[in-house]
Amino acid sequence: LFLGRAEDRSFSLVNTNSFPVTAPVRVKPPAGAGLAGAASQLLSTGELAFIAGLEGLSVREFVFRPGAAAPAGRCVAADSTISNGRFQLALDPASGAIKSIQRLSDRREFVNQDYERRFNDYVYIKGRRPQYARIFDRIGRLAHPGARARVTVRDPGPLVCSMEIKRPGYGLHPRDKWFDALRPGAEEEMAAAGPGDFVWID
Repeated sequence: LFLGRAEDRSFSLVNTNSFPVTAPVRVKPPAGAGLAGAASQLLSTGELAFIAGLEGLSVREFVFRPGAAAPAGRCVAADSTISNGRFQLALDPASGAIKSIQRLSDRREFVNQDYERRFNDYVYIKGRRPQYARIFDRIGRLAHPGARARVTVRDPGPLVCSMEIKRPGYGLHPRDKWFDALRPGAEEEMAAAGPGDFVWID
């Protein structure tokens, strides 16, 4: 439970459970403020992220202080890789798909490197015939030989890491009826991204 306002110099977190809770928290801080007594990171969204730990049935006050956030953590995002200190995920820069997930302690690989397609790859299935998916997908790739994904690091760490992936989406039509259900401005964002781009819309 969050108690406070963005313009306040402090806020409180309330744990209504009977057991201890440790969880990530994001708040909108006053301009140019960090958090006293807690490691935090200013995100690309303008929010301040930190890890809060509260005992059961307790309340804890957090105070903003002037100055930059004091980061801490093991998360690193750079180029097309992201790691939390225990696992490392690598993206294929060309397609935006996941090409590797490794456990750093023993370098165990969790993605099948012998499979012809990447993990979490985009596959175009035309109509309702998935048995022909590879045929139409291959045609789409041949028709767009220069189409590449765009991987952008949004938050490099060390507390929070995030990436944005924009990749070609063959067969997508920007005027499909399901666009009417998107949030306001979503269609304009997709149009600005370029024809045929497959983008995440929250």
